[in-house]
Amino acid sequence: SRLYDILSLENDGSNFQMWKYRINMILDVRGLWELVDGTQTTAPDVSVDPNGHADWLARDKEAHAQITLTLKDEPLSGVLYASTAAEVWKKLCGHYEGR
Repeated sequence: SRLYDILSLENDGSNFQMWKYRINMILDVRGLWELVDGTQTTAPDVSVDPNGHADWLARDKEAHAQITLTLKDEPLSGVLYASTAAEVWKKLCGHYEGR
């Protein structure tokens, strides 16, 4: 499953709303939106559900990549140390919508 090719989020965030809409649609179509919207932001406990844990990690990496690989350098620098797709999303929305 390859990444969708969309316009990057500009350094000044001028296209944030359009970028956000596109990313939201892509993640929803790929069944990854729940990892970003707060519905499923933590992996199942590995000792209880090792397969579910591994699946969550793989899906989170996919969502994380789809978001971060469509960012120009300035927005990317603000999320470099975010560990999950949900954390990346929250930081971006907080920065560009909370102006």
